Amino acid sequence: MHRTTKTQLQKIAKTKFGFERLKLGQEQAVLALLDHRDTLVVQPTGSGKSAICQIAGLLIDGPTIVVSPLIALQKDQVDSIQKLDLPEAAVVNSQQRVGAVREAFEKFEQNGLEYLFLAPEQLQRPETWPA
Repeated sequence: MHRTTKTQLQKIAKTKFGFERLKLGQEQAVLALLDHRDTLVVQPTGSGKSAICQIAGLLIDGPTIVVSPLIALQKDQVDSIQKLDLPEAAVVNSQQRVGAVREAFEKFEQNGLEYLFLAPEQLQRPETWPA
């Protein structure tokens, strides 16, 4: 079980993301992820689902892989992470050049990324999971 308290979680949400408080469901979802429980969050657009992955990612050792089918959302998430001056993020999807994909995987393997955003089809590609 992860030892992050609700107070610590609120502090991180405020200092790293500028949130006065977490929205309904965000706190429970982050705590579930920190406890390594499978977590499904179904909420409307704009309710803060991206922040759940981003906050939990900062609190879990090692990089965070986020699987998202929406390429525009992947880009928005990486852009927002860069604007917040959070640890580095990269995206791998069908619109990326081969060199950018290779660079993202190399950084990931060297622990140079905190967040790696993948499109679902990337999960089936052998180069995503080098031996």
